[in-house]
Amino acid sequence: MIATLAAFLLFLAPLPADKVTYHFVLLRDGGAIEVQANSPQDEDTRVRIRKELYEVSRQFGKGDFSSYLMTGSKVPAEGIKEAGSAIKFEFEELPFGGRVVMRTENSEARKAIHKYMRHQIGAYRTGGSDKIRSN
Repeated sequence: MIATLAAFLLFLAPLPADKVTYHFVLLRDGGAIEVQANSPQDEDTRVRIRKELYEVSRQFGKGDFSSYLMTGSKVPAEGIKEAGSAIKFEFEELPFGGRVVMRTENSEARKAIHKYMRHQIGAYRTGGSDKIRSN
């Protein structure tokens, strides 16, 4: 119930678009959703980003992908959910925000992560690269 409520609250109160920047990154062993405050002085937004992304990583780790609504995506995490425990989800703090990292050694799960990230790069038009980078 709490995970569902948390996802619902994230949907109702998304991070303010004028205060944050999203990056979707393809990594050799998976991918990452990075969110950073646009202003280095905006401590409130940094704290909010970190709290929300920590919760997202926890939900994803339990197989609950309903919080992808936070990013406005209408594309389900095809293949990611099915991979189950083959994908590890971790929250990492960044200087101006944080990120949810998805890591796997499973080639099919990695392809699913890369497909999802490429879709998000196109949907958000963040100028991100669809090239795979080192971790």
